[in-house]
Amino acid sequence: MNQQPRPRPSAPSRRRRRRKPNVSLFLARAAVAAVLALLMLGVLSAVFFLFVLPGRSGGESEESTSASVQQEPLASSAADAPLETVPVETIPGYTSKPDFLSDLDDYEMYMNPEGDEYLLLVNSESTLDASHVPDDLTDLADTRKDGRNTQQMRLYAAKALEAMFIELRACGYTDVSVTSAYRAYSYQSYLFNMYTDQEMSRNPSLTRAQAEAITETYSARPGTSEHQTGLCCDMHNLGSADVAFAKQKAAVWLKENAHKFGFILRYPEDKTEITGISFEPWHFRYVGRQHATAIYEAGLCLEEYILQRKGG
Repeated sequence: MNQQPRPRPSAPSRRRRRRKPNVSLFLARAAVAAVLALLMLGVLSAVFFLFVLPGRSGGESEESTSASVQQEPLASSAADAPLETVPVETIPGYTSKPDFLSDLDDYEMYMNPEGDEYLLLVNSESTLDASHVPDDLTDLADTRKDGRNTQQMRLYAAKALEAMFIELRACGYTDVSVTSAYRAYSYQSYLFNMYTDQEMSRNPSLTRAQAEAITETYSARPGTSEHQTGLCCDMHNLGSADVAFAKQKAAVWLKENAHKFGFILRYPEDKTEITGISFEPWHFRYVGRQHATAIYEAGLCLEEYILQRKGG
């Protein structure tokens, strides 16, 4: 009897086993990567602080330091800005601008002119002829308005005087005004002869020459008067010019501050022997701030100052 072959049992099915993730290995690799990243970051940081940052911070520090010292520039385009500015205080011959109560910036160029144009000496030894007439005479702002035609000065002197009166008023002295400024040769001749006649009337025994010698102590001969220059003026708060003005507070203020505006007290009390003119606390002469300050601080009169500049 034929036996049928037994069927072979089928091979059991193989199941694939999933491998469990190796957490330890993953963490180890992550740790290594983190360490490497930290090392790289440290290297980059060192390079930055050692080489890059010093150059940048140095430039910024210099800028900020410079900015803290320099004044804030005026608003202007970069194209208009100068490449280099020199403080005016460093310019030879410049006298620093004083502190005023008033805003006098618009007058600064008049109070402090350049050069020696206004350092003109006029006296009995240095004279002007009859044809000398300044071509820039300007009406004055602070005059007595008494109808006399002697209320003009040269432009720079007139503007500097205007500034001085603005500050004078700001300081509380409101009753001072200009009584006489520019005088033509002919008008000075008229005054000198009038005063000489008055001297002879007071003392009939005087000769004309003697009377003129007396007159010269308080009034200049024609051609020797500073008034013809258009650079001086008489100012006070009295009915007429008098040495009593010297005791007024306004006169003291003018004497102590006129140089800041470019003026000097032309005929000081202690310089009569040098100037040849008696004390006139009302007579102020424009020379510009540089020269006026030098004269004031040294206690000189104009004759002494000019002689000193010449090396005498």
